Amino acid sequence: MLRVVVHTRGSDATITATPSDGYVFLGWYKEDNGGDHVRVSGDERYTFTVSEDRTLIARFAPESTQPPDIPITDVTIAGADNRNLTVGQTLQLTANISPANATNQAVIWTSSNASVATVSDTGQVTAVSVGTAVITVRTQDGDFTASVTITVTAPLGGNDGGQTGGNNNVIGGDGTAGGGGATGGRVGTQPPTGETVQVPAETPPADVPAIPPTPAQFPFTDVALTAWYYRYVRTVWENALFQGTAQNIFSPQLSMTRAMFAQALANLEGADTEAFTTSSFNDVSTNAWYFGAVEWAVQEGFIYGVGNGNFAPNAPITREQMAVMLYRYAEIRDIELRYTPATEFIDQASISAWAVDGVRSIQGAGIVIGRPDGGFHPQETATRSEVSAIFARFLDVTQ
Repeated sequence: MLRVVVHTRGSDATITATPSDGYVFLGWYKEDNGGDHVRVSGDERYTFTVSEDRTLIARFAPESTQPPDIPITDVTIAGADNRNLTVGQTLQLTANISPANATNQAVIWTSSNASVATVSDTGQVTAVSVGTAVITVRTQDGDFTASVTITVTAPLGGNDGGQTGGNNNVIGGDGTAGGGGATGGRVGTQPPTGETVQVPAETPPADVPAIPPTPAQFPFTDVALTAWYYRYVRTVWENALFQGTAQNIFSPQLSMTRAMFAQALANLEGADTEAFTTSSFNDVSTNAWYFGAVEWAVQEGFIYGVGNGNFAPNAPITREQMAVMLYRYAEIRDIELRYTPATEFIDQASISAWAVDGVRSIQGAGIVIGRPDGGFHPQETATRSEVSAIFARFLDVTQ
C-alpha cells in the first residue's frame, strides 16, 4: 500500500507504521543513490524535518512464536569416578544440566592440555600421554562450568616416551562461535559453547576430487583429513569466515546459532560492525561478541528478529533457515546464483512454504546438496560443518 503525504519544506513530518497481527516492524527504509535500501529509523513512530521529496518504506516480517526460555542454573560432570587413565584408555563424561528441562542445553568440552588428554564434542576423553589435564564443560546459556582433572600414566611394562609437545596455536573465536567481548569485529575473546547434534553428514557430490593430503598449518584436531567436511572447513577458515571454538578445536557437529550465522555473513562481506553503539533488541547486549554483526545483518535485511523486541541470538538455526538466510543475502546484494534444475528432495513437501523458493534456489545453484538419504531435513538443526559447507560452496559459485 502506497500512502502519499504532503508537507511544506522545513516542516516536521510524523509517520507511523502499525504491524498487523502476527507481524513485527523492522524499520523505516529509504532508497539511496545506488538503489540500496538503507534503514533510517527503527521506531514505529518516526518524525523528521522535510527537506526534499522522499519515499520511505516500512518493512515488516512474520512474528515467530516461541515458548519462554527456561534458563540453566548449574552444570555438573557425571562419569568421572575414575580419573586415572593409562595411555590409550578412554573415559566417557556426561554433562548434567540443571534444570533438566532447560531450553538451551548446548555445551562444549575442552581440555587444558590436549597433548595429555583430548575430549570430543560428546565428552569422551582419550588419554594421549603421561601427565595431567583439566577437562571442562561450559554451557552456552549462562556460561556455567564444571571441571575434572584427569591423570594419565604409562601402561605397565612400557613407556609412552613421556609427554609430547603440545600445539600452542590458540585460535580466537570468529563470532560464529565465541563468547565474551570482540576485537576487530571478528575475533572473540572467550571460547563459545554450543550443542552437539548427532546428524547424518551432508555428503558432497560424487565428482568431488579426493581431499589433498597436506594439511599445512591447519589447526583443528577434531576435523579429520578424511571427513567429508574437511575441505569446506579448511576453505572457510582460510577465508576468515570461521575460526575455532577453542584451542585447535572447530566443533564440526556443534549447532549453528542465529548469532553465529550473523557473524559469518558479516565476515563474508567484510562488514564494518564496530560502528554500532545501541542495540535494537532486548536480548542482545552491546557487550556481546555478536552485537555488531547482529545489528548489521538485521539492518541490511538478511536476518529478522523473532518478535517482542528479541533476536534470540543463541537459538540454533534450522537447515531451511540457513538456506533462506544465504539466499536472502545473495538476493539483496544482487549476486547471481546460476540455477540448474535439481531432483527434488524426498521430503520436499515438509519444507516450510516461506522457505521453498530459497531452498530451491540454493539447491539449484549447487550450494545445498542434502543428506545421503535424499532428504533435506528442513526443520533439523544445522551444524557448523554443514554451514561451513554452504559458505564454501557459495564462495565457489560466486567467485
